[in-house]
Amino acid sequence: RIGGQNSLFPWRLTVTENPGYSNLTMARILMSIYLWCVIVVVTVLFCLTLVPLTILVAPLDRNRSAIHWVGWLWSHIVISATPLWTLHIEGKEHIDPKQGYLVVSNHQSMGDICGLFCVGVPFKWISKKSAFYIPLLGWAMWVGGYIPLMRGNKASIIGCVRKAKTW
Repeated sequence: RIGGQNSLFPWRLTVTENPGYSNLTMARILMSIYLWCVIVVVTVLFCLTLVPLTILVAPLDRNRSAIHWVGWLWSHIVISATPLWTLHIEGKEHIDPKQGYLVVSNHQSMGDICGLFCVGVPFKWISKKSAFYIPLLGWAMWVGGYIPLMRGNKASIIGCVRKAKTW
C-alpha cells in the first residue's frame, strides 16, 4: 500500500492479493511460477524495444517520458496477466501533473513497481546502483534516465537529490 489520506499525499495505491488463493499452497506456487514467467517474458520483450525507441525519440524527449510510458504499458500487461493481484488507485484525480512529487514506496513485491507505473504520471525511480547492472532490466533503467543510488554513500545521496530536482 502506497500513499496516504492527507493534503500532502492525497492519493492511495493498493495492490492486493485476491483472497481465493490465500490457503491453496500448490495453487500459490503454480501462480507464482506463472507470474514470474510472465514478468520475465514481458520484461525481455519490452526492454528490447527501448533501444530503438530511445534512438528515435531521444532528441525530442529530454525527460525520456516515452521510455516511462513503455513501463506504464509493461505494468498494465503484467497486472492484467496476474489473477492474484487486484489494483486499486484511489484519489488519482488529486494528482497535479504539473507538480513534482516525491513518492516513497516500501517495495515489498513486484506489485509495488507495477502499481506505481499504473498511476500514469511520469516519474523517475531512484534505485540501488547494483540494480542498474541487471541485464536488460538495468539497461532499461539507464535508458529511462532513472537515478542510481549507492547505499550508505553520502555523496551519492546528495547527487540523487540534485538529479531528482532537475527532472
